[in-house]
Amino acid sequence: MPRYFCRLCDSSNNWKYPSGAAIETICSHFGKFGFAYEEWNFNEKLRFEGFQHGWLEAFKPMRGHRHVPLGSHEIALYVRRGGNSYFVGRIEGCENISGTDLQKPYPSEFAGCANRFGCVVLVGNNLWQVSPIITGSRVQQYTQIPYSNMRFSVGSVSFARSASLINLNYKRYGALLVDGYPQREELWKSLPDLLRS
Repeated sequence: MPRYFCRLCDSSNNWKYPSGAAIETICSHFGKFGFAYEEWNFNEKLRFEGFQHGWLEAFKPMRGHRHVPLGSHEIALYVRRGGNSYFVGRIEGCENISGTDLQKPYPSEFAGCANRFGCVVLVGNNLWQVSPIITGSRVQQYTQIPYSNMRFSVGSVSFARSASLINLNYKRYGALLVDGYPQREELWKSLPDLLRS
């Protein structure tokens, strides 16, 4: 199964709902709009038929973006804090389901969670109207029904005992393939020692 390092925005509540904990640049969704869809990655209201659904930016196909192809993968999750990378957990058999009929919509009530942190999300007929929290001609309001783009078996997640500093200097939200890259392969080998027993 292919292995990837994928970045998440930071969280102080284990990605159950927005926490306001991330410190992000304006280049990220969090920086522009005050929340990120991965902040609900472990919320039980995104569980369907034994699968936890969520969002990874690395699973979003974009031009010039290092993204993960459709199918199942092993994913190591990390966050950025103070210019460093910290390993926070691993998911085995994490499926990229972008653009498939396996995707699930986010509950409308999730918008209220984001708004508690100063976001501006209005919902009508499941459509989210999301306004930027910063001003600038390049940051525009958008409207969509948010859908999950990944899913994994509920029992396939292992969290780190604590956020652990790792030697990974990739600041963007794309994916870093492990296989065929010796330095990343060595880093991957060290991860089991950082997981909760």
